[in-house]
Amino acid sequence: MLYKITSVMELLEISHATVYRMVASGQLDLVKLSARSSRITSASVARILAQKDSKD
Repeated sequence: MLYKITSVMELLEISHATVYRMVASGQLDLVKLSARSSRITSASVARILAQKDSKD
């Protein structure tokens, strides 16, 4: 499953810039669908959510 950038922003409660910083650092996996369309893998989002839960 793939998430839109805005959905990831809402799920992780982070900004647009932070999503792209996390992609650049390898924390989130980006899939380019076309020149103007990108998605984030659900596995990478689940990994971040699990890390957040373990910190709480």
